[in-house]
Amino acid sequence: MAKSKSIPKSTLARSTELLKLAAKVGGKEIKHRLQQVSEKVQENSPSQLSKQIEQVKLMVDSLGRLKGAAMKIGQLVSMDFGDLFPPEVRTILEQLQNQSPHFLDIQEIKKILQKELNSKFDLLTELSDKPIAAASIGQVHTAFYEGRKIVLKIQYPNIEKSIDSDLTILQGIVQALLSVARKKMDLTSIFDEMKIVFSRETNYLLELENLKRYQEIFSSHSDYVVPQAVDELCTERVVAMNYEEGVTLREWIRKTSDPKEKEAMGSKVLDLYLIEYFQNAFVQSDPNPANFLVNSKNQLVLLDLGAVRSFERSFVTDYVELMNCVHSMDRPASIFQSEKMGFLDSREKLETKNLFYEMLRSSLCAFDENRQPFDFNDREYFKHSQNVSQDFSRLSEFTPPPSKLIFLHRKLVGIFGLLKDLGLKVDLRSYWKRVNQSVKKS
Repeated sequence: MAKSKSIPKSTLARSTELLKLAAKVGGKEIKHRLQQVSEKVQENSPSQLSKQIEQVKLMVDSLGRLKGAAMKIGQLVSMDFGDLFPPEVRTILEQLQNQSPHFLDIQEIKKILQKELNSKFDLLTELSDKPIAAASIGQVHTAFYEGRKIVLKIQYPNIEKSIDSDLTILQGIVQALLSVARKKMDLTSIFDEMKIVFSRETNYLLELENLKRYQEIFSSHSDYVVPQAVDELCTERVVAMNYEEGVTLREWIRKTSDPKEKEAMGSKVLDLYLIEYFQNAFVQSDPNPANFLVNSKNQLVLLDLGAVRSFERSFVTDYVELMNCVHSMDRPASIFQSEKMGFLDSREKLETKNLFYEMLRSSLCAFDENRQPFDFNDREYFKHSQNVSQDFSRLSEFTPPPSKLIFLHRKLVGIFGLLKDLGLKVDLRSYWKRVNQSVKKS
C-alpha cells in the first residue's frame, strides 16, 4: 500500500477540485470541437482518441484522490460506460476499479475514533498503524477490544456531506465525456439512483442494520459466515465487527487446485446470488472479490455490507419474466417487457431494439439446453456478448444503462468473473428452475 496522502475533507475543497476538473474537461471539449470544424476530423481520428485519453487521465487522477461519490462515479463509468470508449481510454478508466493508494494516516484516524467512540476509544488496543483496506468511503483497521480481535471501518471526514455537490458536478463531467461519443443519454435517473445508494452507503448505522439482516438471512445457511457486530462501537461513521480469519476469495482460487473444492465454491457463489436477489430481494452489490473471505472450513465470509440494495418483489418478478421471454426466444415479448421495465427507451430505432434483444440473448444463452454444462471459460461466449453490447452502445441514442440494474449487474458480472476464474463447467438447468421457483413462492 502506498503512503498516506491528502484527501480533501471539506465540501468546498472537494467542489473546488471537481470544478477545476470540469473546467479542464469542458475547456478541452470546446477546443476540440473548434478543431473539428476547422480540420473536419473524423469521429474516430487520432486527434479525438488523444483528446479522450487526456481527459480521462485528468479524471482518474482527481477522482481517485477525492474518494467518496467521486471515486464511485469513476468506477461506474469504467464498468458501465466503458464500451462507449476505445480500448486505450477504457484501460485508463479501469484504474479506478483497483484499491486506491490514498488513505488517511493513523493520527487522523485516531482523532476520528476519539470523537466517535468517546471513552470507549481508550478500551481499544493494538490499533493497526496502516489500513488493511482503503476504499472510496472509508478505510479499515484492526484492533483488540475486550480481549478479542476486531476490525473498524472508519469513514472519511465529510464524505456524506459532499454527495449532492459531487454528483451535480460529476454529472456534467460524465455528460461531457459521453458527448465525445455522440450520445444523447439523459443521465438524471442514473445519478438519482447513485445518490440514493451512496447516501445509504455512508450511513454506517444502516450498514449495521444490513449486517444484522444478513445474519438473519444466512443463519440457516452453513456455507456462509456473517461477522458479528460490536454494537457499542458502531456509530454513524464507524462500523465495528469481529475479525474473521481467512484468505480473500481471489487468493483462495489461486491456491486451490482440487476440482471438487472449486466446484463446491462455485455452487456457493451462485447460491449466494440466488439467496440474495431472487429469494430476498436484498443484494450486496459490490462485486469486489476482496469482499469475500474463505475460512479454514471453506465457508464464504461476507464482508462490507454498505453497498446493499433492496428491490421490490414486483421488480424481481418482472425481471424473471423478462428472463423467461428471452430464454424462450420471444423477441417481441422481450422488447415489450424491456420497455415496460424502463430498460430500453421506446424512441430507439427498430435496429437498435433488436440489438438490445440480441444483447440479452447473448447473455442468457448460457442457460440454453444445448450449452449444458456451461463453460464459464468459453471465450466465444464472452467475446460475442461483448461485441453485441458494444454494437448496442454505439447505435443507441437514448438508452443509458438502466438505473435499477447498475448496482445489481455489477454484482452479476463479478459472479461470472469468479466462476470464470474457478475454471468451471456448470449445468445451470437446476439453477434456472430454482430461480423460477423462488419467484413463485414469493
